[in-house]
Formats: sequence, C-alpha cells, structure tokens
Amino acid sequence: MFFEAALIGLTWCGAELLTEDTPAVRTVRTVFEEVKWLLTAQDEASESDLWPRTPASDPAPVVHDHASAVAVREHYKDASVVTVGAMALAKVIPVAGIPGFASYVYGMGPHVRKVLQDVRDSGDVTVDSLFLLADALALLSHSYLAAAFSLYLIQEGKLAVVRAKDTSMKHVRHLFTELPESVSVLVNGSERLMPLQSLQRGDRVVLHAGQVIPVDGVIEEGSGGIDQHVLTGESQLVETSPGDSVFANTALTSGRIVVTVEKSGPETTANQVAQILFRSVDHKSELQLRGEAWADRLVRPMFYSSVALLPFLGPVSTSVFINAHIGMRIRILAPMSTLKHISAASRKGILVKDGRALEKFLEIDTILFDKTGTLTSNEPEVVEVNSAGRLTVEEIVRYAAIAEQKLSHPIARAIVQKARAMDLDWPDLSDSNYTVGYGIKVVCDGETIEAGSLRYLDREGIELPAALTEQIDGDRNLVFIVLNGEVAGALQLKPCLRLDMAGLIARLRAQGIRHLAIVSGDSEAPTRLLAEQLGMDEYFAGVLPQDKAEIVRRLQAEGRKVCFVGDGINDAIALKHADVSVSLAGAHSIARDMAEIVLMDGHVGGLGHLHEISTQLERDLQQSLRYSLAPGGINLLGAFLLHFNTLTSLLVNATFGIAGAMNTLPEPETPGDRSPGHD
Repeated sequence: MFFEAALIGLTWCGAELLTEDTPAVRTVRTVFEEVKWLLTAQDEASESDLWPRTPASDPAPVVHDHASAVAVREHYKDASVVTVGAMALAKVIPVAGIPGFASYVYGMGPHVRKVLQDVRDSGDVTVDSLFLLADALALLSHSYLAAAFSLYLIQEGKLAVVRAKDTSMKHVRHLFTELPESVSVLVNGSERLMPLQSLQRGDRVVLHAGQVIPVDGVIEEGSGGIDQHVLTGESQLVETSPGDSVFANTALTSGRIVVTVEKSGPETTANQVAQILFRSVDHKSELQLRGEAWADRLVRPMFYSSVALLPFLGPVSTSVFINAHIGMRIRILAPMSTLKHISAASRKGILVKDGRALEKFLEIDTILFDKTGTLTSNEPEVVEVNSAGRLTVEEIVRYAAIAEQKLSHPIARAIVQKARAMDLDWPDLSDSNYTVGYGIKVVCDGETIEAGSLRYLDREGIELPAALTEQIDGDRNLVFIVLNGEVAGALQLKPCLRLDMAGLIARLRAQGIRHLAIVSGDSEAPTRLLAEQLGMDEYFAGVLPQDKAEIVRRLQAEGRKVCFVGDGINDAIALKHADVSVSLAGAHSIARDMAEIVLMDGHVGGLGHLHEISTQLERDLQQSLRYSLAPGGINLLGAFLLHFNTLTSLLVNATFGIAGAMNTLPEPETPGDRSPGHD
C-alpha cells in the first residue's frame, strides 16, 4: 500500500515538474524518437513521421497546431506502450517493473495536468478526474497492468481525435498551399521573376499551361482551361477569356493568360476557404454536445457513488464501476464521426462551416430558394425575337447589339451574346453617340436606334404596333428596338436556370422535403411562371431583402424547419434566421457569407448530396452513441454481478472503442465525389 501511495504521489509531482518545455522531457522525447527510428530501420522520414528528430538542445516546439498536437499525443502514446509492455513483462521478470513504473509516471503527466487544470477552472470533479480515481484504485489493488492499459487507452483515444483533426487539416493544406515561391510579372512589356510575397494589387502575372494560379484576379489577356476542383469540387474544366475571374490554387491546364492581381496571400479565396475549414474541424456536433452534457451531469454522482461504494465493493469492483462512465468514449467517437462527414462534404465541393448544420439539415422540411443568383443565373438569355414586319430577326438583333454594345449590365451582355451566336457584325461606336436614360439612344450611319422597355416607349410617346403586341409574352423581360422613331421589333429575355431542376426537386421530395418555395424581388408574373415551371409549392414575389427574414420567421412560427438558400450577400438577414443557411455564392463572396454551408460550385444540385451526408452523419453519430453506451451497461453488470477485474472492464471498453472507431474511418474517394452540382 505504501509503495502504491508513493507511486501516486510521484506521478502527481511528476505532472507538475515534467512539463513539455522542461529539458528532461525534451531529452526523453528525443531518445524515444531515436530509438523508434532505429527500430523501424527507416532511411528517411515517411509522411507519418510527425515528430522531427532534433537534438535535445533544440528549443521545444510550441504546440500551436494540430500537427504538433498529434506529435505530442503520439509520443505519450508510445510511452504508454512501453509501460504496458514493461508491466506485462514484469509478471515474468520482476525487474522490468522498474522502467514500467518510470514510464507510467512520465506518461501520466499530461493526464494529471489536465485534471489539475480542470479542477482549478471548474472547482469541481470532471470526467478526467473520475477516470484518474479509477487508475488510482487499480494501482492500490496491485493491478499494475490494468493501470498501464488504462493509460494506453487514454492516450490512444486522445491521439485518435487529434489525428482525425490533423488528417482533415492536412487535406486542406494539400489543396490550398501548393503555390510557387516566385511568379512571372509583366513590367514595361517584359517578363520578370518576382517573389510571390511581393505581389501587389494591380500587378500583371503571366501564367502558362501547367502552372498553379497564385492569386485571385481578372484575366487581362489570353484564354485557357482552368481546373477549379479544389474550390468547387467540379472536375470539369472552365474555359476562360479576358474579363473572367480566376482564383488562387486553381490550375491553368491549357493556354496562356495574363492576370491582373486583385488579391494575394491570406486575402485569396482559397486561403479564406482553408481558414473556414480549419475552424470547422473544432466544431462539435449537437449529439456530441448532448452526450457530453449527459456525461458531465453523471460525473459528480458517479464520483461520490464510487467513494461511497468503495468500502463495500473494494477497489477492483469500484474501478470497474467507474469504467462504466461514457464520458471518455463520447468525446472520442462523436467528433471523429463529424470530421469524417465534413471531409466527405468538402470532397463534393460542399464547404461546411459548422458541423452542427449537417445534423440540423436532416430535420429540414421547408426550403426557400432566393430566385436570382440561386435558381437562376444573374445572366438572362434571349429566348425569342419578334419583328413588327419591316425588319428580319437578324436585323433586329444587329440593331440591338449596336445599341447595347457599350453597356455592361446583364441584359446588354445577353443581347450581345445572342448577336455573336448568330455570327452578326456591327460597327463599333464611340461613347459620344450614346444617350442613356430609361432606355438607350444611339446614332449609327445616320440612323437613330433606341432600345428600351415598355415604360421607355410610353415615356417617349412611341406607339407599340398591334402586330407586335400579339407576339410578346407579358411574363418575360422585353427590350423594344426603335428605328428612326418606329418600333421595329422586340427581344424577349428570361432568366437562365442554373441546371435542370426537375431531378433535384424530385430528389428533395423523396428525401422528405415537404414544402419548396421561391422568394424573389422580381414582379409577380415572372416569379409565378418560374414557380409553376419548377413545380414549387409556393412563391413570394416583390420581396425586399429585409423582408425575406420575416418570411423565414413566419414559416418557423408555423412549426416548420426552414433552410434558406441564397446568394450570401443581400440575403444575410434571412440566412441568419434560418434553421440551416446555405449559400451558392461560392468563391466570390465566401469571406462575407452568413451561411453555415456553401455550395462551392454554385449549383443547388449539391443540396441532394447535403441531405445524404446529413443522413449518414446522423446514422454514424447514433452508432457512436451506442458504442459509447453499450460497454457502460456491460461494466455495470461486471461491477455488481459478473465480478469483472479492472483489466476486463478496460478490454470491454477497448473492444467497443475499436469498433466505434472503425465506423468513423473515412470512406474512399470515388470519381463521383468531384461532381457536386450535376445529377
């Protein structure tokens, strides 16, 4: 008894004195790594070598990131393996107990320090202090191997969590840090190499096929195919030309481009996405939070019950009783499940800012879609051209292109694109020929060309021909072309759907979404037409941005669980009030998105994947809960009826822990993981 008490006291003192930054610990750490390296006979470090082999005189690394945390946990896990081996060998060769007890004192240091810190912070017993009591009882009952095995389980469990986090971090780093140290920049017409860190806004970077784009910017010259899968999850190449935006960490696969720098370094979209993913690694699931709350509420009664039962059950059965507590298991298995599915989502181009949103999505029964920028592209398309009788369709489109060519708004771009698709030519006009008001008036080759809405015609007193009135659809946006004071024709435009929505709508309904609705600032007619076209249950037209949140609150008051899907900018208030908020703004506004989840490829098709991932997460979390609770019930029987010894109870915990951990292993990536927006 005296020896065990002295050992416990020595462990306590060692925890206070042998912290990670002391020379003795640095020396032990270096010796461990040298021996481990020699035993594995590695000529060079592999990717799994997380602890650098440095001399003992080097400054101890400061544990700031998950990689360092893995290295620390890996080291103390190795120490616990030595403890278990020495204690097992001591049953045959008693002298082996000496290094066993020494490594036990050393390996228990972090655990005891954590207990002391928790007690100082909370002023009460914690889960760690409860299990420390069980370890002390194991020692007092001469169950040295059980105490050593308990230490191993503690270190292995905590290592599993930080290793899972580090794996997620490495996945993010691998995607977002492969940038060149120097880049080619155009200076006075010639190319010069410049350090990437020296780039400033406005610099012109020259990129050739096969190079990684190092900045966010706009293409000034050239064209090429760009692989953006690290940002969007979409494997299809994006064909780009002057005026298109490009993003850091994407790859130019063909062509040559000159990019005007807008953002570099930590300001780039890729870096912001990486930082969001880094933060999401530390989010806890709702089930984990509930499980930890249950576990924390059980700590005090279980601690005092253990003290009260000790005289009746003895140290062995009391330690078995303590090992029935779920606190450690739920803290290991639940976060590993969440990390697994956050990683799975990222491979499908779904950026999860908060893992709890994945859980809540399974409860969603109502989805509100912001119309423009979500269901439809910001760019409309010309779907019909009508003539008043004097001009052909080609002539009307050509005159429209002449009028609209200098403007940059979406309707003008759609008209010019239509003219190019028809292989039409038109003269380039100077800005002095333009008069822009409610419509556009230009003079070209002695002819006056006007383009405007029906409101423009009314304002200018221009009569609409009856022949044209019969052809136009009042539910569409109309641009009338007026030649020398007479209406010659009209172009009908409608929003361009982002993808075939029919399959997605059917998929969402099959997944349990009962109510689908459109929220739009557009007028009644086009909003109603789109809602009918898509098979929506409801639509809200003429809604101001600040009123969208009121619609969300009203539906929630009716008992609905609402997901709002918006562009992340003018929908910020609605996104904040929704039960789950999803943005399609993707790369362009990721830094200012209020959404909890971002579909990086800009396609709502990712919602179908999101529900599947949410379902799988819920299944795995419930499985983790069962793996956490089951050994508790068995050990309670073991403490009172089956007369387990401490080692048996730990083996029960280990068996279920391994089974639960296997359930959280990442699933292999498949080719389909790279196509989040298309079904």
